[in-house]
Amino acid sequence: MNPPRIFFKEPPQGPRLTLWDKLKLWRITKDKHMIEKLKSRKLWVAVSLAAFSALLSGLGIDNELIEKIITLGMTYIGAQGLVDTAAAYATKPQAANPKPKA
Repeated sequence: MNPPRIFFKEPPQGPRLTLWDKLKLWRITKDKHMIEKLKSRKLWVAVSLAAFSALLSGLGIDNELIEKIITLGMTYIGAQGLVDTAAAYATKPQAANPKPKA
């Protein structure tokens, strides 16, 4: 006689990764530039903002408070983008006397 299936769950039968998808994931992990992008604080702030907003709205927190938290995070992302732009501009070599094209 089979035991009741009340306490035993079947493993999830979601979509499996194809060989092509596995190859794409492998190439992403081998790409140094992509790894640096995944280490970005701006990316993780945006991901955590999305997760927290969903969590807080699910808990019944006031929408005005959620908007303020999202605004604070987006302000951080914008300010960090300005800092990154200024740093990239400062390291870019400037021509002393650019010659106009004739």
